[in-house]
Parts: sequence; structure tokens; C-alpha cells
Amino acid sequence: MGILTLYCADATIGKFEKSSLSQQTLMELLISKLTANAETICDSPDYPIEITSWNGLRLNKENEVLRIVWNSFYVSGSMPLEYLPLTVEAVSMPCNYLSGTIDLTQLPDTLQRLDLQGNRLEGTIDLTCLPVSLSELTVSQNKLVGTVDLIQLPPNMSELDLSENDFEGVTDFTKLPDSLKVIHVTKTKLSGEVDDFSGSHFWC
Repeated sequence: MGILTLYCADATIGKFEKSSLSQQTLMELLISKLTANAETICDSPDYPIEITSWNGLRLNKENEVLRIVWNSFYVSGSMPLEYLPLTVEAVSMPCNYLSGTIDLTQLPDTLQRLDLQGNRLEGTIDLTCLPVSLSELTVSQNKLVGTVDLIQLPPNMSELDLSENDFEGVTDFTKLPDSLKVIHVTKTKLSGEVDDFSGSHFWC
């Protein structure tokens, strides 16, 4: 029983626990599962330098992370997004070799944009617990599978790109938020009726 309790406690990290960790610690945890080219981010993954000197980060005056831009850094391994600092507003990691599954249910409430295009991500994704502030989500050109639930998207979402994945099944496209202007589902096996989508672009 004790082992099971410990495992469950360590399986995820809640927002309360995250708030007690430093930005440096959270960022080190974020890259802790990279297996190649982590040095392009922090010089040495075994002895990371201060995040004020990391590549691709934008910090505020309090040295809190606002943006992460790791485009084409060619890093390999997994990226546990649950460790994103609570201050992050935008994450851009396209054209890398990120693999494994992704948890989109514990993203920071402040997050507005997330781009994971062109990686090797696998498994299913949960779109029912995205941050209210999220306006753009791109997970195209990965190896994601399963069905997708689009009836609980954030009310301010303007662009959603699910294209070039192995998603399949009947999908409810009739309850998309009014704010959604562009949705890409090309090269997937998703199907379903589309409600009135006038003024927006639906690519299938």
C-alpha cells in the first residue's frame, strides 16, 4: 500500500506543488527526459546553467519564464509539459524529435499558444482540460492516435491544428467555440457533421 501511494503521488505534479518549486527547478524537470541535444538549451543537461542564460527563453523582470522558443533545436526524448512554470504564456517547439505521450491537462492557466508541430509524439491527447486562456494549439505532423473531444475547447481558442496525425472516429464538430477561426484536420481519419462555420476556415 505504501509503494502504491508513493507511486501515485509522484505520477503527476499539481499546481499547488508546482507553486512551491523554483522556476529553475521546474525548467530542469521539463528537460530532464531529453536524450539528445539538450546542450543546445542549457549547455550541460547534467549541470544546467541558470535559466537566465538558457537559449530560447524570454523572462520577465522577476526572471520568471514567459516564453519558450525551441524551434528546430533537434532535441530528442520526451517533454513532460506538466512541469511548465505557471507563468508561461507561449511554448514553441516545432521541428524537433520529441517522442512519447503528452499531457495537455496540466498546462499553466496563463498559456496562450502551444506549438508542437513536426515531432514524433504518440498516444492520445485530452482536449477537455485546456487552459481557458489558450488561443492557439498546433500538434500537426506527429503520430498521435485515437479520438478527439472538441466540445470543451477553450472559449477564446482561435486556431486548432490536428492535421497529419492518426486520429480517427466520429467527432462532434457542432459545439466549437465561436472564437475558432481556423481548424485543420487534413490527413486524419476524423469524421462528423460540421455545424455553421461561416466566417471561419475548416480544412479537412
